[in-house]
Amino acid sequence: MFPKQFLASLSWLVFLAVTVSGCSVYEPSSASINASIFSSPELQQRYDLGKPIVLFSYSEDISATEAYADWAAYLNDFKQEQGDGFLFIRVVKADLNIQLGEEVEFTLFVKKGYPSYLYQGLIVEPQVYGAVAKRYSDTALSGMDRAFMPEEVP
Repeated sequence: MFPKQFLASLSWLVFLAVTVSGCSVYEPSSASINASIFSSPELQQRYDLGKPIVLFSYSEDISATEAYADWAAYLNDFKQEQGDGFLFIRVVKADLNIQLGEEVEFTLFVKKGYPSYLYQGLIVEPQVYGAVAKRYSDTALSGMDRAFMPEEVP
């Protein structure tokens, strides 16, 4: 399903080009981050320190839907719960140059030294965020948490 190069190492993401656009979830400190994700000293430092990063994508044409409203509310709730614990970045799928399936909407969770997790579509179950947060904080996962874990991208 995924190219072996992508699955082999998260470090490949260091060189991915992404476009960050302003949204209510994350406002970059600089005007925009147009080069690779980790060309920003803040991003590189967070990654190197083991800070988890949430890369997400959605199509503007769904922004008037109920699913979008639910997804945005859950994502914003998670951001508030985590404070500075996670970094949230909206990306454009076309800029990633990796196979992520047919979905325009997805969320990719990354943290140095841990597996990456890919959720295809809009996350409309807040338990998904909680399960990943527990995994990235080395908290034991319950059976319910494991049921909500996104697909692991080794």
